[in-house]
Amino acid sequence: MEDFARAGMRRVRRAVCVVDMVESVRLMQVAEADTIERWRGFVRWVRDELLPVHSGRMVKSLGDGMLLEFAQVPAALSCAFAMWPQLAHLNAGRDAQTRIHLRVGVHVAEVVADEFDIYGAGVNVAARLAALGAPGDVVVSSQARDELLPVIDAELEDLGECFLKHMPQPQRAFKAWPPGARATWPRAAAADTLTPGVAVLPFEGELDAAEGAALADDLLAAIGRSTVLRPVARRSVAMLAGRALPPLLFARAARAHFAVSARLQRGAGHMRVQWQLHEVRSGELVREGHWQGPMLSLLHPSDNMASAVAMQLLEALVQGQLRIAHHTALSNLPAYALLLRAVALMHR
Repeated sequence: MEDFARAGMRRVRRAVCVVDMVESVRLMQVAEADTIERWRGFVRWVRDELLPVHSGRMVKSLGDGMLLEFAQVPAALSCAFAMWPQLAHLNAGRDAQTRIHLRVGVHVAEVVADEFDIYGAGVNVAARLAALGAPGDVVVSSQARDELLPVIDAELEDLGECFLKHMPQPQRAFKAWPPGARATWPRAAAADTLTPGVAVLPFEGELDAAEGAALADDLLAAIGRSTVLRPVARRSVAMLAGRALPPLLFARAARAHFAVSARLQRGAGHMRVQWQLHEVRSGELVREGHWQGPMLSLLHPSDNMASAVAMQLLEALVQGQLRIAHHTALSNLPAYALLLRAVALMHR
């Protein structure tokens, strides 16, 4: 590391984006002057207009590609998606043989950087991912995918383990589309269809961010003790921290069926928790309620605020689904509502 510093280089974590012109050799043979003119204009537009918007840097431009770097993966992907409309404009009126097509690879890794270039295995992975795609594709690594929010940043398709040229181990890859370009509601895994997913948003009110997250964790753990509800993993919700998202969009990105928001108010030795339960897809308020108790109840794991509120939420959700099942066609009911209705009929 000291040698790098003396040479004016440093190790940094970057989202690396490689843009590749498809069949560049053939294009140069068919229409050399026209291809060069359009490509140079496109590169200038990316450098001068697109990259400043997405806080990116053009590391280098080649005759048939570009190497770009970004501090964050979502910015790299957003920049890649923004290239397609401009490319369509450049191709307008051209025949199929002379149209320019791109494919893009995005990877996040620690690279060695100086003022002119970036170096390292991460750059090679991004280039190989680009080569993996078809014309018009954006392909991201599993490391890049872990920093993206489904629905919000991109629609993703798992390509599985892919063998990349000159790399001994396969690389998990995902094809990415702009948000909304594919199905906007991610299907739950088969094992989860009988238990509705519940996302708990950080508590608001008279507490700081750390306290709000801790109380949400307590409530999430209490919900997890139920066999009727499926708590959405805390990591899925934590990925959304720092994003300016409406609460329901926040929960939808975390792949939840229901979202819980809560506000805590402190009193003289007491606290009051006001909660709301929303159905994510419709945005409808299912139920709202409150719980009040001593501040010391936060310290009693067997009988605390989280357990009490979790029971209220469970009752609200079950009763709400049973009411819906009474006046909704069976084919329109989610699997978990059918199960709850069946259980209720059995107990009758």
